[in-house]
Amino acid sequence: MRQKRFVRIGSAGVAAAAMLGATLFGAGQAFAAEPAAAGGDAYALHRPGTVTLGDASFKHHGEHLTVCDRNADGDAVTAELIVRDSLGGSKTYTVTDGNGAKPECGKKNLSLKEGLEVELRVCVANQGCGGRSYGTS
Repeated sequence: MRQKRFVRIGSAGVAAAAMLGATLFGAGQAFAAEPAAAGGDAYALHRPGTVTLGDASFKHHGEHLTVCDRNADGDAVTAELIVRDSLGGSKTYTVTDGNGAKPECGKKNLSLKEGLEVELRVCVANQGCGGRSYGTS
């Protein structure tokens, strides 16, 4: 009787290990590709030193591009979103917030094909551009 019970536990353990292996090495690889196809947000800022001059975001769900001026220095802040297609072409979209550090930000609602690579950066008039951030539409 004890041997029979031991065999059942052993078979269940082998089956569980096989399912875990299939999940980690088989189905897990299939899931790894899905987030890129589903889209990814991008966030960038321009912060030379200790003061954030502006920041921008691209939200893949709805394709919303937003830029916010964070410093009342009189310089407008612009977000540049470069969208690349699979053939090597690209198109640049921009949105500007020139109201100083007031609460309203610049916004643009885009209509993009899903799965395109996007590159986002924030530029400040007279002060250049900050780092880049990448995502997918």
